[in-house]
Amino acid sequence: MKKLDELYDGFPSIDIKDIKTNSKDICSGDLFICIKGVTKDRNDFINDAVKNGASAIVTDKKIDLNIPVIVVADPNKELVRLCQKFYNFNQHDFTIIATTGTNGKTTTSSIIKDMIGNKSAYIGTNGIKYYDCEKEIVNTTPSPDKLYKYFKIFKDNNCNIISMEASSEAFLRKRLNKLKFDIGILTNVTI
Repeated sequence: MKKLDELYDGFPSIDIKDIKTNSKDICSGDLFICIKGVTKDRNDFINDAVKNGASAIVTDKKIDLNIPVIVVADPNKELVRLCQKFYNFNQHDFTIIATTGTNGKTTTSSIIKDMIGNKSAYIGTNGIKYYDCEKEIVNTTPSPDKLYKYFKIFKDNNCNIISMEASSEAFLRKRLNKLKFDIGILTNVTI
């Protein structure tokens, strides 16, 4: 948890419990980021986010609400910066091994995690894995609001090597912007 004024100078010192990009997932105290997806503009769901308890909104539109509104040029780019700050992400805390390609990402990333052992974590089609913990996830490469939350979980559990799948969709949607890989593996490319 952080205070809003830790994330944005000049804003009130209110608690921010989490960062969300889906208004349906908003809980009391969350910060709602109005990213633009392929088919949806999260600005269309601001009222739902407020009803669900959002403490503040980050958007690219000037709007009048009874909660703080932070206007930024590009909410999609801001999401990565904000998640890194909120979850205290430091690139140097991890060795990140990313596997991309048309086929073989899951197998390759899973084998790498298994070979490294307990100090490693996995993110991909099979969910997230670290030690004996496993959790299903929706996307092979999660959106930044989830990805950086997982990195924090890994750090808190002393997993400093991450074997992850880096999908072409994640690159296209810029989910991996500002993230540097220590090792990159390209399995294959099929057209």
